[in-house]
Amino acid sequence: MIQQTIVRIFNIDKTLANTAIEEAQIHSNNEKSEEKITKALEEMQKAKEELEKKRPDNVISKYKNAWQHAQQAMKHNFDEDEDDENEEDDEDNNEED
Repeated sequence: MIQQTIVRIFNIDKTLANTAIEEAQIHSNNEKSEEKITKALEEMQKAKEELEKKRPDNVISKYKNAWQHAQQAMKHNFDEDEDDENEEDDEDNNEED
């Protein structure tokens, strides 16, 4: 029973991290986000290695790290988009003057 619960937690954490990474990859638009995606993928590989070594605490920690890196990649994507929009607004304002 406990083992099944642990496996479910692993699977949920892995799914959350993979989904975040996939979303970050879809929206990736700059070098900073690519760096964070690379770090996220590295953490996923480390999680796999920790799972093989039967270190459950480390596996969960690595999935968490991967998810966080993917979230940071998304933040960089949206920050870049926001900067582009601000530049366009500035250009529009200058044209009105």
